[in-house]
Amino acid sequence: MGFDVDAARVRSRTSQLRRAGSPVVPLIVSLHGVDREATARAVSDVLSTVSLVEGVSWQVYPTVAGACVWFVNTSQWKLLVEPLVTGLEVRGFSGSVTSPDRLRLDDFIRAQPPRPTLFSGFRLEVPVTDLPVNEYGVAAFRWGVAREWTDELLAAAARWVPLDDGATEVTGAGPTLPAEPEDAADLLGLCLPYADQTLVLHSVSLGSARYRAVCVQHWGQVAQVRVEPGMSDVELAASFIPTISATAPGLEIAVIDFAGPLFPSWNSLSNGGRWVLNRRLWASRVDDVHGIQLLTSEHLERATDLSGWKVTRVTDDRWLVCAPDLRDWYEMPDQTAWAQGQFPSPDLVAQARRDFGAMIASEEELQRNVR
Repeated sequence: MGFDVDAARVRSRTSQLRRAGSPVVPLIVSLHGVDREATARAVSDVLSTVSLVEGVSWQVYPTVAGACVWFVNTSQWKLLVEPLVTGLEVRGFSGSVTSPDRLRLDDFIRAQPPRPTLFSGFRLEVPVTDLPVNEYGVAAFRWGVAREWTDELLAAAARWVPLDDGATEVTGAGPTLPAEPEDAADLLGLCLPYADQTLVLHSVSLGSARYRAVCVQHWGQVAQVRVEPGMSDVELAASFIPTISATAPGLEIAVIDFAGPLFPSWNSLSNGGRWVLNRRLWASRVDDVHGIQLLTSEHLERATDLSGWKVTRVTDDRWLVCAPDLRDWYEMPDQTAWAQGQFPSPDLVAQARRDFGAMIASEEELQRNVR
């Protein structure tokens, strides 16, 4: 039966990546009658016998679509495909070789306004102040969250992100991999080292104009966003409250605020850059006031007066603090008001800051870094 090689698609995708400055050859290898784990093993076995140009490396990922192979530091796809196919045929396999395509998001995302986004900070196994530091005094970038909560996060993301009528992928600082509900959690786990920078599971349906994403970064940072045409921003914000409650025991803090929907992060917030560098403060301070936030008792002890807020105990030492009327914080009249700092109302924000008091990280505290 042999192999069906979609040379045109492999050439096109490789050329596209090369023009973007990424000398990478991405392949999807599907073997007839072979499951994804066995396919990945077979492809790895063949590649281990192939002589590659110095500096070229490869990694194989088992996906529902087939073994996704990423060759790095090369664009010479023919020199890779030909020995790979020959090696598989010698071993008695037949199938197909093509290249995965990326989600087509540019036009869709460009048209989207900022959306309510859930920003979470998971508890770290090793406090950031105890991590090794670089020459600038910044702690080493690593995911750093305990296995229990990591597994829970990846499984929940795999259940929530994929849209029934959409396409899903894992992407970020590492390879871009096609994903399905059946393999998304496993692929996220394999790519977790890239959470030191950025790891994203997202799904889009251009037909229904829907989008979902979970973005994972170093020091237990997670951002979760969705675009749902049938839901108001207030409804979108409120839809994340069950997620906060479910993950509360593993969190130090969580807030809901507006951000652009493509790859949001804590850096998207107004004090985001300095707030992230002061990761040590997250269990006792907030970057600013928000309409919805999950806080610890250390946070609450620093507050001036929360009598005007809805404060609900979610679990041991975790409290959900919400504004009495979420419309004041999430029913944006227009993007201009938000961009110009007129939404939420400056008077509302000023009063909220007085309520939160010393819970809000001071300018002096934000001038420091993680050490």
